[in-house]
Amino acid sequence: MHEQFIFLKMNLEGRPAFALEHRISIQEQGNYLMASRYYYVNHTLNGQQQMGMLLQSDQDAVAISIVRASTDQITGFGGSSKQLIGRTMMWNELSGFYKGSKSAYEK
Repeated sequence: MHEQFIFLKMNLEGRPAFALEHRISIQEQGNYLMASRYYYVNHTLNGQQQMGMLLQSDQDAVAISIVRASTDQITGFGGSSKQLIGRTMMWNELSGFYKGSKSAYEK
């Protein structure tokens, strides 16, 4: 099992945003499991949790992902922009995970 604590600095809405991420991953027999949690993201999200799994057989693979993000600021003025930012952050995180899994599998 591999564990990391990562301090992230992101640019959201033209402003710096900071988060502490705790990431745990494990690989066994070509299968992968990853869990990640953002403990704090200022001015956009209160937190985010996700789990991803890649299960492989000889010719096929199944990817499973569960994501939960929370914020107090999702409604009201600018709510649609905030939703877009949350989706963008999750898309970037998940696509990086799947690309990394695919690269590792092809090796």
